[in-house]
Amino acid sequence: MAKFTCDITCYNDYTGSALLHEATLWSDKTTTSSDVVTAKKDSSSTDVHTKVAMLVKDEMSSRRCMTCMLFMVLLVCAHFGSTNAFNDTAVSQTHDNVHLTEAARKARDGDSKLEDLLHWAIENSDPDQLKQQAENVATDSIYLNDRQREVQQLIKEMQSAPTEIDLMKDTIAILTNSTTPAEEVLLALEALQSLVEPIDNANDLHTLQGLQPVVQLLVQDSTSVQAAAAFVLGTAASNNNKFQEQLMELYPESVMHLLRVTASSDGETSKKGLYALAALLRNNAAARTHFYSNSGVRRLTEILSVPEQTQQVQLKILNLVTDLSQLDLSSQASKAERQQLLAAIHPHACDGANNLASEALMAVKGVLECSDTDAKQLAEESGASSAIQSLKQGLKSHLNSICHVESYVVEDVQCKRDLLQMCNDIDNMPCLTAEDHTAKTTSKHQEL
Repeated sequence: MAKFTCDITCYNDYTGSALLHEATLWSDKTTTSSDVVTAKKDSSSTDVHTKVAMLVKDEMSSRRCMTCMLFMVLLVCAHFGSTNAFNDTAVSQTHDNVHLTEAARKARDGDSKLEDLLHWAIENSDPDQLKQQAENVATDSIYLNDRQREVQQLIKEMQSAPTEIDLMKDTIAILTNSTTPAEEVLLALEALQSLVEPIDNANDLHTLQGLQPVVQLLVQDSTSVQAAAAFVLGTAASNNNKFQEQLMELYPESVMHLLRVTASSDGETSKKGLYALAALLRNNAAARTHFYSNSGVRRLTEILSVPEQTQQVQLKILNLVTDLSQLDLSSQASKAERQQLLAAIHPHACDGANNLASEALMAVKGVLECSDTDAKQLAEESGASSAIQSLKQGLKSHLNSICHVESYVVEDVQCKRDLLQMCNDIDNMPCLTAEDHTAKTTSKHQEL
């Protein structure tokens, strides 16, 4: 501040000297100023220059005061400006310091809480238990490492294991080897039956040269081999149109082979052959054409008429007849074949168990419905009409006798009622009552 004041004083002295010199020059050149005129008029004044000098001196003092005031104003402004900037900076730094102080306080509080938690955990922990847990962790790590090695080993084994296609090739190689014992052939067929369950594998059977040996095994002397081969074909053909078309295109004789397997006296062999035959006939028109052209209906009738035939085979045949009647039995089978078929079916409705009787009645109804105009004649000539009437009477008598018994099996009664309802449905079929209805209508018109 002293240096600044000194600078101002020097500047003022310099300014005053300059003003004095300027005033002297001005007094020499100017004679119109009021002060000069006043000095000239003043008779007591001895010298005009003396007056001018005094006026200049006053002017210098006035200007010096003005200059000092101006510098003081500038000094104050500069001081306030620097003070405001300093205050802004100080405020900003104060805010930052407040935040830092708050953060530091929170950090200290957090550290203090964590430290308190650590002390509490140490005070409330059991060293022995902690040691045991540490040992368990080490044991678990060893166990996990062992399991990881086992999983990696299994992955390697799976990657090196043969695929299903490889297994199919191996089984086909066994089947095509003429020197393979019958026991190994059976094992190979059982494995192949499981392998062709996926549709893609079944479709690859011909590509892998495995379809031909399986079809050829249908005519082997061993009934067990026949049954196993039929089971392979039935599994591959089930709901697989592509395989059915391949089989019928390449080996249409397989239908006849399956009919022979179905006619086997061995119940298990017959069941496997019928399984494969039904899988083909239900979904393939070409297979049904071969079936009808080779007296397939007559062969089924013969198999159904065998007294020693198992109930499982009889049920499968009745189900197949019902399905065929809904497809093309009426157009492909002759009237004589359908009549013989009805004659073989209706005894099972009267003499069989409840489930067999139900399937037999459904088969009778299906054959009569598809026969249309020949239905009534077929029912009478085959003996189905009289058999159904006898069955109705027997069921009514049975139900009436049960009503007087205090304890009876509810399920058995319900089955008998269902059978009776099926008999009534057959009697009321339009194809059986159309002629009677026409005759009654004609007689009424004649009376009128």
